Amino acid sequence: MSLKSLLIMFIGLAALASLSLFCINHHSPLIEIDLEKRTETSLKFEGLEWSRASMDGQVVTLEGLAPNHALRQKAGEVALAVWGVDAVINHVVIAQHPSAAKPVHPQPEPGKLSAPNLTPYEFKLAYDGKTAILSGFIPNKKARADIREATQQYLAKGSVITRLEIMQGAPEGFIQTITQGLIFHLKDFTQVTAILNDNNLHITGTTSSSKSRDSLQQSMDNAIPDSIVTTYNIEALQSESPAEQKNLTAELCQKQLDALITTQQVTFVPTQAIIEESSYALLNSIASTANKCPDTNIEIAGHTDVNSDSNQNLTLSQRRADAVLSYLVSKNVDIERLTSKGYGETRPIANNTTPADQAKNSRIEFISMEQ
Repeated sequence: MSLKSLLIMFIGLAALASLSLFCINHHSPLIEIDLEKRTETSLKFEGLEWSRASMDGQVVTLEGLAPNHALRQKAGEVALAVWGVDAVINHVVIAQHPSAAKPVHPQPEPGKLSAPNLTPYEFKLAYDGKTAILSGFIPNKKARADIREATQQYLAKGSVITRLEIMQGAPEGFIQTITQGLIFHLKDFTQVTAILNDNNLHITGTTSSSKSRDSLQQSMDNAIPDSIVTTYNIEALQSESPAEQKNLTAELCQKQLDALITTQQVTFVPTQAIIEESSYALLNSIASTANKCPDTNIEIAGHTDVNSDSNQNLTLSQRRADAVLSYLVSKNVDIERLTSKGYGETRPIANNTTPADQAKNSRIEFISMEQ
């Protein structure tokens, strides 16, 4: 190709890039205007004329004075349902009832409303055995996506409907309560409604039997952080027959233990035998399962990758297995049923060539055996 041809091609590409940039800059305001109009139309159609919408890209900000909390939440849900809207920042404030007009607090200047930390901060999960509906507030977009994905994962074939509005002010332990306390146990219910109101969680539902109800409640108690006050109203559809009251066999116990560590692993502070707090909920569930099979012994097996000296790896794996044993004992698992053994780097389950493979090899396993 001649130099002249190359020059012509370069000029053409530069012109095309400039044109594309012009189109993006030129049409972005038009897209925002269209989204804003469609959002306000939807709000008016739902009788929410008191609300005002403004766009920043695909994020809509709502302002206005809502008659009550329910209508404020509805405005956020309506705006989020508009096609093309990616997130909602709800600056709507709730009108003060005349009977509660005192004391009078200074109102923010027009145009200077800030996102409030809403009280009460409410999250609701409703499950009818087939469909899970998530509604209320969520602290950020990532948490909303993660919670939806986790719900879909645990339901397998069930459907998930998300009606979550982004709002700051989530209580301490919010994400752990939703993911490890509620979603992880969703399949254990035939139906359930859970409402988290600030740091108060109320769970109403049904399980297949009184045994499953009791073990479920214990497992949820272990998974939900102490900062959340939980009340239960769980009914069993049927009582246990004598045959059903038998403890789990070693084989069934192993299946339940394996299921718990299929999607998550016990993790430690790097190069140390200190269990990370993010693994406490998993270990609480392990303890709950272990107590369902009191006629079995459980070996806690520690493994590492090959990043250190083999002797150091062996020592580290043993210390980590010991740490897990101590944690389970603190959760009322009989120490006489537990043993801990470190295998170091001798039993890899993946190549040690990539960080991902090394993470797979650095693990804790639980092996159930008949007494």
